[in-house]
Amino acid sequence: MPFPAGASTITLTINRPLPAGGGAAQGKIVLSPSAVLVDAAHKAIYSGSGTITIGPTGTASVVLLTTDSPGVLPAGWRWRVDEQIPGSRRTYWIDLPATLGSTVDLAQLSPVSQPDGSGQSLPPTGPAGGALSGSYPNPSLAPATVAQFDAAGAASGAVAAHVAATDPHGDRAYALAKAANLADLASTGTARTNLGLGTAATLNVGTTTGTVAAGDDARLSNARTPTSHASTHATGGTDPVTPAAIGAVSISGDQVVNGEKTFNSAIPVLPGFDPAFGNQAVRKAWVDSTFLPLAGGTLTGPLYLANSSAPATPASGGVLWVEGGALKYKGSSGTVTVIAPA
Repeated sequence: MPFPAGASTITLTINRPLPAGGGAAQGKIVLSPSAVLVDAAHKAIYSGSGTITIGPTGTASVVLLTTDSPGVLPAGWRWRVDEQIPGSRRTYWIDLPATLGSTVDLAQLSPVSQPDGSGQSLPPTGPAGGALSGSYPNPSLAPATVAQFDAAGAASGAVAAHVAATDPHGDRAYALAKAANLADLASTGTARTNLGLGTAATLNVGTTTGTVAAGDDARLSNARTPTSHASTHATGGTDPVTPAAIGAVSISGDQVVNGEKTFNSAIPVLPGFDPAFGNQAVRKAWVDSTFLPLAGGTLTGPLYLANSSAPATPASGGVLWVEGGALKYKGSSGTVTVIAPA
């Protein structure tokens, strides 16, 4: 029964000569889809397998549905190839997309992974063939295949030489070996400078000269002579000190001074006029130098008493005064006596 009109097909050719003598290999090849195929577009269901008998010439051909036929489900299905040649039995999977053209030979195809019923691929198993050697799932290129592209071994030798060379690209002169741990730097000093590291980077931590100070280094706590900095404490400096801060007496403003103050050489010069301030040393000095002492003393020169009104009666003793030019005396009894007329 032919394929439905419009179905996507491809012709698979087979050529199997015997490796010894070149005669034709006898046998058959069984081709099976990996799942029952449903082609809704062409109203067809494909199932089962087909057998190709290799004739006396060792050749055969068969028309197969392409594995990417539009509308055929499940997606991802593959052809299973079962070669039943006397002395050689091999089973593998192939993919036959329409992009291969109208005809393709089995020898041109590489095995692909095995799909499951849902179209998921499974790793192929069994011995590899064609351009490959070994077994799936890890075949390798057959030596004969490699020889076709590198008959003289030039490429293989070049790759081996490249791998073994110390500096195959000529650029390893500036590379640093990881195992050297920077010991292969041309100049460690220049490298430190370029990294902005000072001489401390080469010193050990310690408590002696020539080391970077540790936390318990005595050099961090021993006595040091401070640098002169009186100007910073002066008025207008960065850290001025006031008289009050050091317990000194200011030269201006009212001051309260406790205790006796002794001047060893000279006392301050006091004014010769009445300063008219009570409770001041300068007023006492002026009064003492202007009036008679309150107790004892010698008067030199004339005594002048200005006119005044009669004073109040003293509680004890007596009072002298001048009233209207007459010298008068009043005792504690209140009696007024004119000592000398005006």
